[in-house]
Amino acid sequence: MNAEHDTSTDALVRLNPTRLRRYYKCEYDWFAYAVLHVDKLKPAPSPHRDRGKAFHALVEFAFRRYAETNVPYTFADDVGQLAARTVLYDLYKAEGTSLTDEDSYSLLDGVRFQLERFDMGAWEVVRLADGSPLIEADLRWRPEAMPEVEVQVKADLVLRRKATCKVWAIDFKSSIKAIDTADVPPFLECDDQLGMTRAVLEANGIRVDHTALLHLRSCGPTEPPLVYKGKKNERTTYSVDALSCDWETYRDTLTRRGEDPGSVEALKVKEGLAGQAFVRWQVDATSEAATQAMQANWWRAAARMVAFVKGEAKPIRRLNQSKFDGCNKCDYAAWCRAAMRNGGEPDLTLLGTDYEARSYSPLAGREDYDAPLFTAADHYVRWAAQHGRTIQPHEEFTP
Repeated sequence: MNAEHDTSTDALVRLNPTRLRRYYKCEYDWFAYAVLHVDKLKPAPSPHRDRGKAFHALVEFAFRRYAETNVPYTFADDVGQLAARTVLYDLYKAEGTSLTDEDSYSLLDGVRFQLERFDMGAWEVVRLADGSPLIEADLRWRPEAMPEVEVQVKADLVLRRKATCKVWAIDFKSSIKAIDTADVPPFLECDDQLGMTRAVLEANGIRVDHTALLHLRSCGPTEPPLVYKGKKNERTTYSVDALSCDWETYRDTLTRRGEDPGSVEALKVKEGLAGQAFVRWQVDATSEAATQAMQANWWRAAARMVAFVKGEAKPIRRLNQSKFDGCNKCDYAAWCRAAMRNGGEPDLTLLGTDYEARSYSPLAGREDYDAPLFTAADHYVRWAAQHGRTIQPHEEFTP
């Protein structure tokens, strides 16, 4: 059985951060996704997800333009706005993303703000040996010790800081909400996404000095509102909750309106805005010992995955009843439980109603859809019979 439908590789298993997270969550979750190739039928993506994809696409376009021309690009003026519209239209055609006009303008303001603040000219885009810029780059690595496994990552940005010559591998995340600095500390450890990206880059001949997550708010700062508007005591609000801006914008607005940015009230606002950032760097501070432990876990997981694909082992279900991260939160909960009730065999009647099999799934085209196995109610009735009771699915099994 071929676990990964990828005609560009003969690897039995593709290991990437997303699949690794699935495996760590539950071996059967990974198995259903990567071996059975079954997906849960889901509603249309949320507008926030479309906005995130659009943000990535615009940032990618800007850095590719910079890599070609060596001139920083920020979608400035009407020409930049037209280029942004083209990027968003191409994304819509390719992935069906949809943004309202209001969202599109807000997004473009956010991208312009972030690109200007990033100071693109202070960086150089790192390239592979063939000259390809490392911007949203799909990279692969076949470890010699595990030839049946191919490690795959997408490197968002790999840049060299001109002032220090240090190479940074940057994975950026966007959110329309302010970044709560209390929830996002300035460093992180043992992040598989960053660790795997560094490992694959170095396997491809790119020496990396630093890896980091870069959190970016996908809208620009707006002008602070006035309170008591039109009255003698009209002034800029001191309520942090009413603001969607950074301190610089707030300070400059106060100055322009003839208010004192050094007042006690304004400085309290400054303190509050410090916890609601538009930009937040999280540098990877993982130690060498922790890196080795992470990689040992990758290879242990990969060995299990290979065994599943070869049929040499069966995945273990992590039966977790937690309200927060347990089975009830899993996409494959209904699929998994139906299979357990039916002796391990998948219930194909779930295909087309709750799940769908990809075209290359080993379950695609099966003809036994009309042979339903035991439902949850059937299982309950059968279980009761085994314990000496004849009951209906709606009846309680009481002492």
